[in-house]
Amino acid sequence: MLEWFFGDFSALQIAVLAIGALIIGINKTAIPALGALVVVMFTQFFDPRMASAAVLPLLCTGDLLAVIWYRRSANWKFVCNLLPWALVGMLCGMLVVRNIVNTNVLGIVIAAIILGVQALSLTRGAIQDRIDAWRGSLGMAAVFGILAGFTTQVANAAGPVMAIYLVLMKFSKEEYIGSAAWYFLILNWIKLPLFALDGRMNWEVLKIVPGVLIFLLAGAAIGILFLRNISQKCFTRIVQVLTMLCALRLLWMSLAKMGVI
Repeated sequence: MLEWFFGDFSALQIAVLAIGALIIGINKTAIPALGALVVVMFTQFFDPRMASAAVLPLLCTGDLLAVIWYRRSANWKFVCNLLPWALVGMLCGMLVVRNIVNTNVLGIVIAAIILGVQALSLTRGAIQDRIDAWRGSLGMAAVFGILAGFTTQVANAAGPVMAIYLVLMKFSKEEYIGSAAWYFLILNWIKLPLFALDGRMNWEVLKIVPGVLIFLLAGAAIGILFLRNISQKCFTRIVQVLTMLCALRLLWMSLAKMGVI
């Protein structure tokens, strides 16, 4: 039975997939920034193309679970403003993936983008008036939409970008999760055929999902309970810290593989 789900994966790789599914469940129903942790973890145990491909169907399934639970909490104005720009970013990401062979360079670029945006978020007290004027504007939606579309297409790493955007928008934790759930449901399901065109998605990858579905469901349940019992301030701090750590880890890995450090 395991061979049908996981092919010739080793026991360690199957365990990593199960842990990744658990984290994605929590990610989708409680802490969006956790998704980047799974991307980084998978790159440690699978080749780069397989790592990015294996994450996507798990994310798509997690999106369905999140939307089922938080479907009434979404801010649709936010979702509709961001999606067109995200599609532009995804097209840019497709072009980059086809023309840049060195995935480590992409990792550095993505990490730099996330850290730059996070710096803006953490220093917002010093420039609060400008951010307040920018909040909810077309320009803000365009910048974050394109960044999110690009990073999600290249490396399934839009979570940290969107985490910062949603924190800057000052959504409640429920509105935050509900909006992110619908946004990523639409974006990730659009990506499935695009990944197939890139040669990264096939039946062998899709079969992984039913094999680890129980872990996705468990993670989603843990996330729902966690969100109910955490304060808004603590929720925001956790998102910020995890976003920073994931970006630094991605930057470190990419630089190490290039022999820079």
